[in-house]
Amino acid sequence: MKMLANDRSESIAGTEVVIKASRRRFGRDKILRILGEADKVLRTGRVVEVLSRP
Repeated sequence: MKMLANDRSESIAGTEVVIKASRRRFGRDKILRILGEADKVLRTGRVVEVLSRP
């Protein structure tokens, strides 16, 4: 089986394993904290930095 660089599956002994991204889940308190931080930096253009933190 020929694999392409952008193929998101791996071949292991004839078994195909599909790599699936998992979504992060946040509790209510964390969501409110993140939105508060994003609101503070809204005019500076740094919202992406706040929202992309782990």
